Order: sequence, then C-alpha cells, then structure tokens
Amino acid sequence: MEGKILQDAIASTPKLADPFLGNVVEVCIVTHDHRRVMASLVQLGIGPWRVYTFTPENTSNQTYKGQSSAFSLKVCFAPLGSITCEIIQPLSGPNIFSEFLHDHGEGVHHVAYDCNDIPFKDRLAEFTKRGFGPPAQSGSWMGKNHFAFFNTEEATTTCFETIFFPVDWEFPEPDNWFPGPPSPPFRTPPPLSIPQRIPAGQASTVFVPRGRVLKITNTHGSQVIDTWALNPSRPAEHLSMSHTRTAVLKIAPTVGDTFISNQRNAMFTVIADTSPPGTHVTLIAACDAHRYRQLGAAGHPSCSENFQTSLRAVGITASCLPSTPDPWNLFMNNSCQDDHTDPHQTQGNRLALEAPRGEKGAFVELRAEMDLWVVMSSCPQDMLPGMVPKDAAFEVS
Repeated sequence: MEGKILQDAIASTPKLADPFLGNVVEVCIVTHDHRRVMASLVQLGIGPWRVYTFTPENTSNQTYKGQSSAFSLKVCFAPLGSITCEIIQPLSGPNIFSEFLHDHGEGVHHVAYDCNDIPFKDRLAEFTKRGFGPPAQSGSWMGKNHFAFFNTEEATTTCFETIFFPVDWEFPEPDNWFPGPPSPPFRTPPPLSIPQRIPAGQASTVFVPRGRVLKITNTHGSQVIDTWALNPSRPAEHLSMSHTRTAVLKIAPTVGDTFISNQRNAMFTVIADTSPPGTHVTLIAACDAHRYRQLGAAGHPSCSENFQTSLRAVGITASCLPSTPDPWNLFMNNSCQDDHTDPHQTQGNRLALEAPRGEKGAFVELRAEMDLWVVMSSCPQDMLPGMVPKDAAFEVS
C-alpha cells in the first residue's frame, strides 16, 4: 500500500520544464513618485540614475494585453551590482503598472531575464507555449530595446519581463541624471608602461589607447589567460571570437591577424607571439558559476565573474553588457582532431583539450586599432590534474 502511494506521488509530481529564462538582469520598483524613490536609494548607495520618459514617440510597437495601445512612463535606471535597478512611474495610457499601484500599492513589481539571449520572438513564443502569453505589456524603446511583461503574477506572485539588447545598443542621453552624471562615465587612466601583475585566479584591466601596444606575458609558461576587449565609448561593442574567425578564417589567429568586434570593427592586431603556432584558440567559453556548479564546486571563482567584476570597477554596468562574451583563450592548448567515434564525420571534428603550451616568459604583443579596455583573467580553474592558477603580467608601451 505504501509503495502504491509513493508511486502515485512520484507520478503526480510536476516535471521541471526545460530552462530558458537565463540570467536575471533587472529588478524594478513601481511608484507614484520616482524622485522620492531615487533619493532614498541614493542614500543606500544605488545610483547614479539615468531618467527617461518612454512615450509613443520613442517607444514603438506598444501593446497592452495583446492590443495596440499607447502609454507613457517615467523610467529610471541605475547599476546594482551585476544587474540593473529600475524605477517606473506610470504617466498615461492603460498599463500594468497603474494596475499594480491600484491593487498592491508601491513596491517591487517585476524581475527581468535575458532568456539566454535567444531571439526576442522566440522568447515570446516560449512564454506563450508555457501558458503565460501573450504579453501583458510590450514595446520597443528607441526601436531597438524590445521588452515584454508576462502574466506570471498569479502563478508565481511576481511579474516576469524579458529585455532584448542588440549588440550595438547604447543608452541614449537621459532626460537628466540623478543626483548627477557619473564623473567620469568611464574612467580611462593613462596607460601603464611598466610591467603589471595579473594575480593568480584573478583579473586585471587596462586602458590601451589606439596605436599603443599591449604585451601579455605568461610568466610561468602554464597559465591560460582569458582575454576580452571593449570599446570604452560604446561598451556594448566588444571583441568577438566568432566575427574574428570569420574575418581571418582561422581557429587560432597568428601574427599579422587583426581581431574584430561584434560590429566588425578592427580592435587589435597581433604583432608578436613567442608561443608555438596554434596556441591561442578562440573556441572555449569562459568558465562560470554554472560550470563549477556542474563540477560540484558552487561558489568557485570564475573567469566570467572576474570579467564582470572588472567592468564594474571601471564604471561599465551589466546593462551595457548583460552577458559575458566568449574570450580569446590566450596560451590555451586546444586542437581539432579526427573523430573516429563518428562514422559520418571524422576529419577534424573532435575538440581536444590539452595542457597549456608555452615556455616561461612567452608573450604576445597586440597593437590597439582603437581605444580599448582590455580585461585579462588568469583562469582560476584548479579542478583538473596539474591545473594550479599562477600569476601573469602585462604592460603597455
């Protein structure tokens, strides 16, 4: 009898649906008075705030409960750790925020997700397929920043939103800043002309002016250094491995090759490399919290965490770059080998992960083709045999 009860209980337990929400990128407070809430949050150290007015003139494709409907909102954004804090004050037109204020009063209204950066239309379809569509409210700010709110409140007690940021997204100049603009928006110190240390398992960030040369040295000869570059004036423009592979038609670019951005602009050119040919591949994602959780090491430091922490240190918030791009895997030793386990496709189909290559003191030199922020993470991976994070070094000349 007890066995039958247990079987029935197991059979009736809901199964976990395939995850698609991805990362939390924003938390929003809805209020009657955005100025009062901003002032209070500034006292808690949250800010500065970009203040905008969303109207039918700058926000297209406006809908309310599945129907075309014009609305206006006061919307404020501020960095909050690795996510964005948002404040919304409804101004006019039918909207879910006025309903929330009427039914619940002021407070936290929704949480926004990036849905793992899948196409926006696919996000809408997924929410609908899972019983939460069509959107309760949606629109396209500046014709690019698509957003949609879903009817999840009754089932989950909270409204869920998804936001789409195109790769070339830049926040427009706000109506005003509160309490004032950041000073400066992006800190760009003079380049460092003497060798600097990249601590083992951590990251270092450096500003490299156009035309200057960044030298990255593998001090101990066995350290992988995940490397990123961003455009300081448009941080959403970043070094792109897929675009670079397409441009140079190589898995491991070599001396003379130019790395390009996700907007296909030249970022830097490799002008010197003392490592064996084919050492620095462009294929492996940065280690992250999800990877270490799979390995049974939740909370382990990661290159992705190092990257996001480095960005915050120079004033670049997650709203500018909500997910971690694939890095250039400096000094990483991977190769494409024949796959003899697949009878249909064998030549060069298996990716081999091997010990890092290069002698002590091996280095690369990169000439900046635009002003750059460069982030270098001495990979903290220490869960594989022989992997012990070590220092590396860099300098700008």
